[in-house]
Amino acid sequence: MHRYPHYNISAQRAGRDTFLTAHAPSESPLSLAAEKTAQLNALLSVAVENAAGGWQAV
Repeated sequence: MHRYPHYNISAQRAGRDTFLTAHAPSESPLSLAAEKTAQLNALLSVAVENAAGGWQAV
């Protein structure tokens, strides 16, 4: 399992699948939006890392 504490997500690979778990506190709509933005940024980072590692979509 890979953890991205800065973005409050963790990623787990099972074969070709990657499962993400978000750990976002719901304090206010603005903080939740900022948290979701950071999580989407982290998701893109994970996708780029996987693409750089030679993974191919089927």
